[in-house]
Amino acid sequence: MKVSVLMPSRGRPDLAQKAVESFKAHENFHFIVAVDEDDPRLEEYPQEYPQVDAMIMITKPHGYRQLHRYYNEMCKRVAGDWLMLFNDDAVLESDPELLASYIREYDPTAPWVLNPYHPNDNLFPIISRKFYEIIKHYSLSPHVDSWVQAIGEETKIQEHIPNIIINHYREQMDDETYRNSRKAVQVTAPEYNAESMVALRQIDINRIREWLNNENNR
Repeated sequence: MKVSVLMPSRGRPDLAQKAVESFKAHENFHFIVAVDEDDPRLEEYPQEYPQVDAMIMITKPHGYRQLHRYYNEMCKRVAGDWLMLFNDDAVLESDPELLASYIREYDPTAPWVLNPYHPNDNLFPIISRKFYEIIKHYSLSPHVDSWVQAIGEETKIQEHIPNIIINHYREQMDDETYRNSRKAVQVTAPEYNAESMVALRQIDINRIREWLNNENNR
């Protein structure tokens, strides 16, 4: 089993390294870190992390209003059985083997959304390879976690993984990256529930439901 951890980062090479290393080079987790080609601290990001299965993907800047584009691009570059959203201002405090042991209980050839964060808030969703293959992207909204959670809940394929501690330090990060992300959220939050976005989300929901119905009718 391989879990590809997808993490965009900008101006935070030190925090990105802490996030990657919090998985303690566990054999089941592989990181891909997306960094803008115009990042002022680009040279501080290592091409690879010693003793850690991680790679850097240099990409053209999309900005926080197009955050989902980073995740969608990273999905095309990895071959993990599972695709996990992660942030450069978060760290996994739990033993990564505990997280891996829970994930192993699910079949990645069926659509699943796993929630290792909080029963009511899937901030770091883990989707199966089949989920991605069915809808053909991670998200069509910069509110990537909310998009995935909504689909998982509507189709009843989301499962909470208990006893996992992920600390997210975003409220403590008063840097340019944090401020830009907050500005983007203010603009994009109303767009998330716009009629056009609801319609796109429904298409993804219908694709998952169609797959599930076909499997149940075999």
